[in-house]
Amino acid sequence: MRKGVLKKRDIFRERRRGEDIWLLLMRLFGIVGWLCLFAALAMFDLARPQETFIDPRLLERLGLPSSLRPYWDLELARYIFYAMVLGLTASVAGLWLNRHRLRRRDDHYRLYLIVLGIISFAGILLYWLKLPA
Repeated sequence: MRKGVLKKRDIFRERRRGEDIWLLLMRLFGIVGWLCLFAALAMFDLARPQETFIDPRLLERLGLPSSLRPYWDLELARYIFYAMVLGLTASVAGLWLNRHRLRRRDDHYRLYLIVLGIISFAGILLYWLKLPA
């Protein structure tokens, strides 16, 4: 056999030895981004106006205190915005790493990073559109 000629079995040999640092970083960016998104969701529940299923006037008649906040907590809303920006940054960084790692046929874009970026961008956009003047 001539030197330098590849055999059929050598063409598709997998040379990667498990997960490399880039794949671990992409996964880490995804985890951090989704944790920020879930933190923003929890802060959203705390920041929105408080509601009750019981009529507040009924509580007042019964002599029970009804101290419900009828307005948004703007300090928490700002933290929601920061969490969304952090989630978008993690998504973009992970997609950038993913783009530079796409060299083989079986490599693909990570769907969880794309969805994270779309949701974070939508949250930032909603924050800016609904921001009180």
